[in-house]
Amino acid sequence: MNATSFIKRGHSLYWIYVTKNFGMWPSLTSQLSQVIQKQNLWSFLSLLFIFLFSITNTVTFEIHEILYISLMLWLFPLFCLFYRKKKLKVELEHILPFYLDLISVNISSGYPPYQVLQLIAKRVQNKDPFGSICQTWIQKKSQGLSSSSINQTFVCKIENENLMDLFLLIEQSEQSGNALAPSLRSLSKTCWDQWICRLETKAQKAPIKVLFPLLIFIFPVIFILLFVPLAQKLMSIQ
Repeated sequence: MNATSFIKRGHSLYWIYVTKNFGMWPSLTSQLSQVIQKQNLWSFLSLLFIFLFSITNTVTFEIHEILYISLMLWLFPLFCLFYRKKKLKVELEHILPFYLDLISVNISSGYPPYQVLQLIAKRVQNKDPFGSICQTWIQKKSQGLSSSSINQTFVCKIENENLMDLFLLIEQSEQSGNALAPSLRSLSKTCWDQWICRLETKAQKAPIKVLFPLLIFIFPVIFILLFVPLAQKLMSIQ
């Protein structure tokens, strides 16, 4: 295997991994086509960086250091996507209870679930994770896919239990014809309880997080303000 085929194989494996791990997030889908371009850019910059330092003889690199720097810069776009994916998960957990209440109220008023999700997808679009998820779900549904196949191939990969429960309830309601509103209200209450629990956990951790800057910045300043004048006074007395 020559160098060109090795690089092409690396690019294809990189693209497969990125698509598999980030393709289920609709708001990241638009960024996937830019990943390889950024990857090529960072690879070029890493080689240029090493070349310039080699010419100026300011820094001497060993071969393993060159490979390490090139690999880190080559994977930099992937790290950005991981950070973005984590941020989207947190944002989805934060806004999902509000949308569950909205869906529950509309379905209780007599609107069908498909129409409610379609309205959310139309109004919100890609402004937040849930809106983009609804938009993708509606698009797949309009292509003729069943709710079961959409949940298995798309929703379950987002790794959010409450979101999966929502679409499973919609699927069961379509199959059995049972009332969806009571189950949605119960799911909304559970989601709100988890939301409050997360806030309480953050509130409990807040004093510990505040303690670190106190120890590093404020306590030394207080120590200096209190004891330095006292030490100067004692030294002047002696």
